[in-house]
Amino acid sequence: HFMTQREFEDKSQVHRDLLRDLGRTSFERPSYRITDVESGRNPLFNMMNAYAHYDKEVGYKTGMSHIMSCLYNIVEDEAQCFYLFVHVMKRLNWRKCFIGGQMDGDTA
Repeated sequence: HFMTQREFEDKSQVHRDLLRDLGRTSFERPSYRITDVESGRNPLFNMMNAYAHYDKEVGYKTGMSHIMSCLYNIVEDEAQCFYLFVHVMKRLNWRKCFIGGQMDGDTA
């Protein structure tokens, strides 16, 4: 499957957004500062990039990396952390925070 121009542009935008935000999400983890994302050595980039392509409706938004980073500091396994993040976003409905809706129970 070849990428369309639109898919290529979306992927490039996700990479740019992630690289911009990951430096601000370091929480003293040197591996989060690795900018050679093709190396696969930046776990936060790997997990956020995977989620952005997994949930194309939400994609990647500023703030998500802080949530993922907190989860990773506890779980310390990329695959488990990714699926935990998916659970938080879908089952707990946090994805609404990133697509402009209100979370369940909000009255504002």
